[in-house]
Amino acid sequence: MPAAVVGDPALLPDGLAKRLPINLTEAAAAFAASELLQKSMGLLLHSSLVDSQKAEIKRCAGLCDEQLVVSSRWWPVVGAI
Repeated sequence: MPAAVVGDPALLPDGLAKRLPINLTEAAAAFAASELLQKSMGLLLHSSLVDSQKAEIKRCAGLCDEQLVVSSRWWPVVGAI
């Protein structure tokens, strides 16, 4: 684990605090590169989730925010409860 950051990380010099991923592509790349997660989860589960994330990135490529919401909302499928 990296050392704790004291104070507002946005006020620190560039590169001193590791930034969180800003989108699914960056998050998936960090997840795939994590040896800790791979060892903790096991290769089979880790690889399965990496493949799933890659498929989701491919499915969402080129969609605007509204299209993304429409493509993934589930309420109309299950109907009123």
